[in-house]
Amino acid sequence: MREIDTRQSTQTPQIEDTAQPTKTPFPFMYLTISAAVILIDQITKYIARYYLECDFIPHLRCPQFHSVSVIGDFFKLTIVYNQKAAFSMGFASEGINRIFFSVMAFAMVLFVVYMLKIATRKVEKIAFALIIGGAIGNLSDRIIHGAVTDFLDFDWPNWLYFERWPTFNIADSSIVCAAIMLLIYIMFFEKKYRQEQKK
Repeated sequence: MREIDTRQSTQTPQIEDTAQPTKTPFPFMYLTISAAVILIDQITKYIARYYLECDFIPHLRCPQFHSVSVIGDFFKLTIVYNQKAAFSMGFASEGINRIFFSVMAFAMVLFVVYMLKIATRKVEKIAFALIIGGAIGNLSDRIIHGAVTDFLDFDWPNWLYFERWPTFNIADSSIVCAAIMLLIYIMFFEKKYRQEQKK
C-alpha cells in the first residue's frame, strides 16, 4: 500500500492549456493614410469652392457650371455639387438623398474599418485605408454642405454614353485607386500568395 501511495504522489499533475489566443492589434498606422486623404481632399475642395465660385472671381464671367480650363478642353476645373450618388443616381428629394447617402457612407466606413482590422496583407490594409479616407471625405461634405463637392473635369471619347467623364474629386480618386489595387492583387497575386502559404 505504501508503494502505491508513493507512486501516486510522484506523478506530476497535467495542467490544461488555458492560454487565450493573442488578438491582432488594430493597424492604427494605416489610418494615417486615411487622415492624409481626408486632409488633401478637404483642402482641395475648399480651394475649389473658394476660387471657382463666381462670387469670388466675377471678372471670369463664369458660365452656369463655373468652369475654368486648365489643359484646353481635355482638363477643366468645374465646380459641381452632387447631392446624389455616382452618375447622379438618387432620389428626387434633397433631404432624403442627404440622409440616405450619409447613412450608407457611414455604414461603409464601419464595414471597411472592420475589414482593415482583419486584413493580413499590406496591400489590403493600404487599399482599405484609402477607401476609409475617401468615404469620410465625401461623408463630411454631405453632413456639412448637404452635397459632395466635385471639381476635376476630364474629357472622354464621344463614342461612349457620356461625352465627358463625370466630375469627381480627390476622395473619389482615392476609392477608385484602392479598388484597382485590390482588383490587380486578386487577379495576379492572390493565387501565388495562397500557394506559398500552403508550402
